[in-house]
Amino acid sequence: TEVVPEEAKPVEEEARKAIGLRVAIERAEKFIERVEELVEKAEEEGYTVPETVEAKLEEARNHLAKAEEALDDGNVDTAARELAEARKLAGQAMGEFHSTVRLIMAEKLERFTEKAEVRLQAVKEKVEKLAEKLPPEAREKVLERLENAEDLLADAKSRIRTAEPIMAIKELHHMRSRLIECLKILREYRGEATELLSEASKIRAEVSALKMQASALETM
Repeated sequence: TEVVPEEAKPVEEEARKAIGLRVAIERAEKFIERVEELVEKAEEEGYTVPETVEAKLEEARNHLAKAEEALDDGNVDTAARELAEARKLAGQAMGEFHSTVRLIMAEKLERFTEKAEVRLQAVKEKVEKLAEKLPPEAREKVLERLENAEDLLADAKSRIRTAEPIMAIKELHHMRSRLIECLKILREYRGEATELLSEASKIRAEVSALKMQASALETM
């Protein structure tokens, strides 16, 4: 093993630090790019992202540029400080972005559940009238699924209150499935489910749209 002279050790240590910093700068750059992509994706989904998020990302980029410049000049300590500031700002931007998107998603969900309650009540009244003319076994299945749909809607509202938008949408998706099952049973016995299908289709379409937004949110 080659023995490194004592006077060369500080230089070697600085070189190692510089290599590590370059790798860290590249990672920070990729992180900033990832946040920028998420912001763009969210805006395409209809979210309004605060200007402060993009401002912090721009500031983070400026600090990264200074870190690279300092590193090129051999000033490792300055590069490390600039990198730390860039990371801090990028992290703040990501946190603010997530908080904003989830808040808007929760507001959308609240509005949806209010409309869904009204539509579900309309479906329920029509289903109960039709169910009176069904055989006992079919009537039991229909009413059981309808009750299950109401419970799932209540669970979704509870998830919204506890700031769990992704889980709320999953509950709404299950609610939609119960409604479809309910209508399939009705359609087997009577041809009067057309209006119900129309109401359920509205709920289904809106849940699907929310589910797509939630899927995008899960990747953020």
